[in-house]
Amino acid sequence: MKAVYAGSFDPIHAGHIDIIRRAVRSFGGITLLFADNPSKTYLRGRNERVKWVREILNQAGVNGVTIDILPTNEFLADYCSKNGITHIVKGLRNGTDLESEMTQEWYTKKMNENVETIYFSTNEKYKYLSSSSIKALTKMNKQDFINYMKKIAYIDGMSEERMDDYLWTIHDVYGG
Repeated sequence: MKAVYAGSFDPIHAGHIDIIRRAVRSFGGITLLFADNPSKTYLRGRNERVKWVREILNQAGVNGVTIDILPTNEFLADYCSKNGITHIVKGLRNGTDLESEMTQEWYTKKMNENVETIYFSTNEKYKYLSSSSIKALTKMNKQDFINYMKKIAYIDGMSEERMDDYLWTIHDVYGG
């Protein structure tokens, strides 16, 4: 069994990392697949995000992750077929996420009936955390943002110094 967890990870956060850790435990490893959503605007390119996420995963002590980039003109279902992926991992915070993810699952199944979607319910402490909300919070002054984020979304396994660096970078990139 091979699994993939696809997303823009812009920015990656504690909720994503929790899902990654759980998927690694369940599948023995996972491919983290960077895919751009055409309806989103990114302040960092995929290659820059990949480099940054590698650093964050390393700092948080997360192992068993391969990182790849979904070509712009390729569907996830096709990527799975070409790479022997049998499972797509999805994190769910609420019913809205479920509805959206089930729609994507339906389309994926129409293109590749051999891939299964596996849903991981988000850890309660990250239930309302999203990349969009983190970007919105960067409007706070930097120190308030860092203090607040450390209370609501500390990445387990990361030192306080590394966590501060991570949050400073998020604030610099998105709060600008």
